[in-house]
Amino acid sequence: MSEGYTPPLEMTDELTTLVIEIGELAGIISAGGDSAASPMLRRENRIRSIHSSLAIEQNTLSLEQVSDVINGKRVSGPPQDILDEFIHPFADGNGRTGRLWHSLLLRKWRPFFAWLPVETLIRDRQEGYYAAINQSNTEGTSTAFTVFMLKIIRDAMLECSRQDDVGINVGINGARVLDFIREAPNSSARKAADALGLTPRQVERILAKLKKEGKIARRGARKNGYWEVL
Repeated sequence: MSEGYTPPLEMTDELTTLVIEIGELAGIISAGGDSAASPMLRRENRIRSIHSSLAIEQNTLSLEQVSDVINGKRVSGPPQDILDEFIHPFADGNGRTGRLWHSLLLRKWRPFFAWLPVETLIRDRQEGYYAAINQSNTEGTSTAFTVFMLKIIRDAMLECSRQDDVGINVGINGARVLDFIREAPNSSARKAADALGLTPRQVERILAKLKKEGKIARRGARKNGYWEVL
């Protein structure tokens, strides 16, 4: 790439607004503790991102199979789908390579992007993803695709930074509570609060919300039971 290269991008009011929103959200998330996720949670989210990136390309492996391939285990599945863990630019794998680069650039800008579900949102909006690529190809400019990706990034950040009616950051702290009860399922709300720097009431509200969303379940008696992450 020459020093005088100018990308085929037209700055529009919509692009400018999205960039401003993302910058503001980055400040909110960073202030809430963007390094809160443990290595275990970060690894799980990276595996989910890899699975989503593969699924965008019609790969049929399940999340568990992708995890097994990464861990060096034998996997029963279509040989080509298994070989797709391995990026081999540029005759094939351009989409995955591009998404990898954009993830690395975002993580370099703000560490919390290491565990935001950007790839998962792309997979959920796969039709729009390809429509934006086709529109950019037709118009000869990357503006439409850039707008689409900025909206994905913004929405992932909104999910992370969302607060409940009493101001609890359930995006970040919800992930922290989930990570804590994975490692210590028998812990009480008070123990979780002490470990995470929250109040017991905050933890109880987060647990109730996670339970309502079907992300966790309480097993056994109230005193001697445990939390299960679903």
